[in-house]
Amino acid sequence: MIRPKDLPELDRLRQQLLHYEMVHGELPGLLDASYRESLLEQIIESERRKTYLAYVRGADVELVSADALSPFFDPLRAAVHHHRRGDLGEAFWMLFLFAHFGRHRTSRWFYAQQVYAGGGSPWTWLRVVDDITGFRDWLEANQQVIRQHSGSRGFGNHRKFESLSGWSPVGTGAVVASYLNWVGDAGTHLTIVPNAGIGLSQPTFDDLYQSMATVHRFGRLARFDYLTTAARIGLITVDATKLYLAGSTGPLAGAKLLFDRPDLSTDQLDELAAAFGAHLAIESDTLEDALCNWQKSPDVFRSFRG
Repeated sequence: MIRPKDLPELDRLRQQLLHYEMVHGELPGLLDASYRESLLEQIIESERRKTYLAYVRGADVELVSADALSPFFDPLRAAVHHHRRGDLGEAFWMLFLFAHFGRHRTSRWFYAQQVYAGGGSPWTWLRVVDDITGFRDWLEANQQVIRQHSGSRGFGNHRKFESLSGWSPVGTGAVVASYLNWVGDAGTHLTIVPNAGIGLSQPTFDDLYQSMATVHRFGRLARFDYLTTAARIGLITVDATKLYLAGSTGPLAGAKLLFDRPDLSTDQLDELAAAFGAHLAIESDTLEDALCNWQKSPDVFRSFRG
């Protein structure tokens, strides 16, 4: 639903969309006025979600948000807190917990918090780096306890097929071990965000995205969310320049519906979508999210969360 404060942005998007079509021709997926308005509302809804991350980045983050034993624990706020303190490893560890577990619709960060809290002895990033075997053993021994106390709680909607297991090849323990291997450099994260003082340059977003394929069970969406969120909250300074449609479901379906160009490959469609987003002056992750939700209900706006 459009709020009064969103009306200027809605008008701006309408004007930019009209200008895009004047230059490139009408968009097949928006010939119906209801489809057009629904997409614009989804873009604004997605902008709200992304604006929240900018808010968290600049907010006065309370210490309880980073406390593994606090009911107010929030991995995104915790990442900002640790980054401000100069603890890069712990900041990225919080971001990993966010991306791996996701935010459950009703219980929010329950799984992420329970694993991080370690039953009262938190698994900080340095502790995990020093004792990945101990972490996996603890997870294997405590996964049932976490599940029993979770009720309807669990992984987020996009991560609902994941496992808490410490030693299963498809479990959280294996994912964390592969993440540690991806980070490398003794867990410092300097290959992701190099120290300018030692003369290294930061990899591009695409470099990071492609290299992260080695993280177990981090497919296209997990990598995209991890990296775009890292950029939004200030952990990295590179942004996505495309939507990474290859391997996606909802965003690719949305792009196909919008452009109706069966002659284009997925990579070409990705370039077209990126150019469309640039013309509307919206970020790649905003358009990716909006297209995914729009194709679920293209003629009537519906808010999709979780």
